[in-house]
Amino acid sequence: MNTKHCVECHEHKQLTEFYKHSGMVDGVYNKCKLCQRGVQRVWYDINKKTHLSNVANWKKQHSETVQVQQQKYRDDNRDHINERMRASRINNPELFSIQSKKYYYANKEVYRQNAVRRRLIVKAATPKWADFSKMRQIYKQAHQLTEDTGIAYEVDHIVPLNNLLVCGLHCDTNLQILTADANRHKGNHYS
Repeated sequence: MNTKHCVECHEHKQLTEFYKHSGMVDGVYNKCKLCQRGVQRVWYDINKKTHLSNVANWKKQHSETVQVQQQKYRDDNRDHINERMRASRINNPELFSIQSKKYYYANKEVYRQNAVRRRLIVKAATPKWADFSKMRQIYKQAHQLTEDTGIAYEVDHIVPLNNLLVCGLHCDTNLQILTADANRHKGNHYS
């Protein structure tokens, strides 16, 4: 017996078209998946506020379980989440800009600390013999490329200034011009 009669739509369907139910003799519901979804949708529409309230209460009472589940999901689906976020930023630049500004204003102190830390790292990595005129020229070149092409270019340190394996110098021989995307992709790595 591979088929069953649905009591809602009155059609004979394959057993795979029914949700499992251990309490039933044949191990599946008496309504097919399609009809069951319709019943659930109607119930949800009628009881939406109650349902959302119950879900919120359960999450509050089981916050540790929820955190563990969310962290596991993020760990298991990191690439998918990053791709969705990237697509969202591209499709909604205004919203992303607003969110970025809100985050910046809520965390100004963190930005200031990072800026100070970066300046100190650059200062410590700049040798006394560095040719500042050549370095300034490289930065001007990157700016000019950005204006000419409309593609964002940045100056990157070939050997990162701050890395676990190796630390480079802030001098003209350690600078290169990359697109902003290539620079983000490279990150703080040295190969």
